[in-house]
Amino acid sequence: MELVILICGVFLLSLVMKHYLLLKVTKRLNALTHDLYFHKMPLTEVRKKRLFKKIARMDGDGLCYESAALTMLAMKGEESSRLVIVEAFNHLGRGHFKHGYVEVKMHGIWWVIDHAWYMYPRIRFRAWNNFLLRVKYIRIVPHSEFWQIQLANDYREAMRKKDTSDIFWYLSAFRHIHRTRDCFDFEVIGEKRFKLQTEIPACMINNYNISITPELIKELLT
Repeated sequence: MELVILICGVFLLSLVMKHYLLLKVTKRLNALTHDLYFHKMPLTEVRKKRLFKKIARMDGDGLCYESAALTMLAMKGEESSRLVIVEAFNHLGRGHFKHGYVEVKMHGIWWVIDHAWYMYPRIRFRAWNNFLLRVKYIRIVPHSEFWQIQLANDYREAMRKKDTSDIFWYLSAFRHIHRTRDCFDFEVIGEKRFKLQTEIPACMINNYNISITPELIKELLT
């Protein structure tokens, strides 16, 4: 009986610690994003609206690479943050697939920040994530490498003002379509296509299974 009580106590304590750490990580993420905008809305609010999951329900594609790139743009102040491309296992019977998200080390623990994956919480322990999804790393883009990309700096600067924060379509620069070479789109196509412009190129709007227009994004964020 005493052993059962001890086990239950340890389990409850672990849940409390997990909840406490999640609150700390969430607070830090909010602090990093408090002065950034995305489509004229505070980025903290966009995260709560779960834009990418809403699009996934309509599109059948979670847009994980765009979501991961946006998370990296928000986490410039966290030098441990890194964008990763992995092979993961889908437990709904689709087998292995390629997926992108961000990892960051906070409070001595590695976390996964993933706003596109629908089955698990957006913030979770990396060890648990890697075990559940049978993760195999394909590519790791550390903080220093990510911020050497001029596009990343341009997009981050655009997010500092409401009027220039409509950058959803430009995040397709970080799509991972050319999978045989493990390259992002901008590395194959070139950065010129993804330079910020006053008008959004039609090829970016229609670069998905559905037409993601400014009107649709506004609707999904309201």
